[in-house]
Amino acid sequence: MSKISDLGLHDQILYTSKQSLSAQNRFVYYPDHLVRMPGPGGGIDIWQKLWTLYSEPVFDGLATAVIGEHWRDKRPSNIDDESLGSFITRRAGGPELADNLVSAVLHGIYAGDIWQLSAKSLLPKMWWMEERFGSLSMALSSRLNDKVDWILERDMELMRELTSKIPTELSQAMGVASVYTFKQGIGHLATSMVNHLKGNANVRLQSNKKVKSLTYDDKSDNIKVRCAEHKHFAVSNISQISTYDDQPEISFDTVISTLSASNTADLAPENSLPSLAQQKAVTVMTVNLYYRDPHVLSENGFGYLIPRSIPYEQNPECALGVVFDSDSSIGQDTATGTKLTVMLGGHWWDGFASTNSYPTEEEGLEMAKSVLRRHLGIDDEPEAYKAMLHKNCIPQYTVGHCKRMKDGSMELEGAFKGKLRVAGSSYGGVGLNDCVRSARDVVMRMKEEDTSPWAPVRTGLEDFAKAESWIPFGNLPDPKR
Repeated sequence: MSKISDLGLHDQILYTSKQSLSAQNRFVYYPDHLVRMPGPGGGIDIWQKLWTLYSEPVFDGLATAVIGEHWRDKRPSNIDDESLGSFITRRAGGPELADNLVSAVLHGIYAGDIWQLSAKSLLPKMWWMEERFGSLSMALSSRLNDKVDWILERDMELMRELTSKIPTELSQAMGVASVYTFKQGIGHLATSMVNHLKGNANVRLQSNKKVKSLTYDDKSDNIKVRCAEHKHFAVSNISQISTYDDQPEISFDTVISTLSASNTADLAPENSLPSLAQQKAVTVMTVNLYYRDPHVLSENGFGYLIPRSIPYEQNPECALGVVFDSDSSIGQDTATGTKLTVMLGGHWWDGFASTNSYPTEEEGLEMAKSVLRRHLGIDDEPEAYKAMLHKNCIPQYTVGHCKRMKDGSMELEGAFKGKLRVAGSSYGGVGLNDCVRSARDVVMRMKEEDTSPWAPVRTGLEDFAKAESWIPFGNLPDPKR
C-alpha cells in the first residue's frame, strides 16, 4: 500500500469487495463437480453449509481433524521441518484434509506438491503454535480467551512505521477489499515504478544486456559484473553509469540480485553458493480465453482449484485451477463477455524440462478447452485466447528451505563479503507483497550501514539465521457479543 501511495496510483486501483460474489463464492472441483467452500455470505444459510460439510466427499476427514486435534501428540523436538502434507496429516489424524483441500489451495498459490513443500516455511505461524501450545486447538483457545493474536515482531515494526504513511482513504478501501488489481493489470505497478525511476537523476536503467558472471575482487572490495551484449539486463542505482555503458566488465561496491536463487548461483563462481543452487521451481502454462457470451458460466465466483486427489480421468490435462476473471476483476474489461484463465502444469510437469515435453500454445488451448468442457460444460469456441508458458516461474520452498537459506546467507557472506545481496520470490514468499517487502528490507538495511560503522554483514537472508519472535497483537472482539 505504501508503494501504491508513493507512486500515486490510487485512482488506478480496482477493488473487489468482500461482499462480492467473487469473494463469497470460491470452489474446489472434487471428484467430478464444483463444491462451494463454506464461508460468509453467498446466500447460503447455516444448515446448507453444514449439509455441504457433511455430504460432500471433499470434506472427508474434516470432522476428525477438528474433534481430535487437541489430543494428538506434539511433534518431536528433533523435527526441524517436514512437508506440509505430513504436518496437516499429523494434526488432522489422516491424509484426506491435506490431499483434498489443502493441496487445492497450494495448487493456487505455489502450483506445488504439498508432500514436498515445507510446512515451516509456508505455515510459520501454525508451526510456531504447535511448538508453543502443543496443538492448534490450544492455540485457538488461548487466542479467544486472551482476545489477542500473534504477529512476528519484525512485521509489527513495519506496520508501526508504515501506518502513518498510508492515506486513510487507501487503507480503508483495502480493508474492505478481498482482492485488488489495477485498471491496466497488476503489471501497471512495475511500469509505474520504471517510469518513476527514469525521472531520478541518480538512477540509470540499462536494457539489452545480460549478466554472465558475478565475482568478488578482494583487492578493490568490489563485485565485478561481466555482461554479454544484446540481451535483457537491468541495473539501477549506479552513479556515473555512462562511463560503463560499453564495458564488458563493470565494478560495483554493492549488487542486489532479484534473479531466482538458482540463477544467482549460476552467475557466481562454481560451487560457491550451493544452497541457492538447490532451489527448485515449477513451470506453469496459463491459457486466457474470452467468450462473447457473458453468461457462459453456470456459477459466478472467483473460480475453482483442483486438488491432487482428483481422479486422473477428471483431470488428464494436469490442470491446477480456473479463475473466473470476469467476476474477480470487475471493471477491468471494456467489452462484455466472459474471461477465464486456466492454469496447467506446476508440479505435475516436474521432469518435463529434461525432455522438452511442454505443450505448444495450440496444444495448451485444446487442453484448456477440454478442461472447461468437462468441468463446466462449456462447448462454445472462445472468441480470443492467449496461451503462455512460464518456465520455472514459481519457486518451491521444499522441506529444509529455512535451513538452506540460513546456509545460503553464510555462503553469500563468505563468497562476496556482504557485497552481494539477494531479494525476490525465491526466499521469503512468492506474492507481490512478499517481493516488495524483501527488496525494501535489503535497501533499508543498506541505509543503516551508511550511518553505522558497526552494522553487521548483510546478505538479504540474514533473518533466516535468527529465531522468529512472535508477539501478542491487538484485541480481538468478544465472541459472546
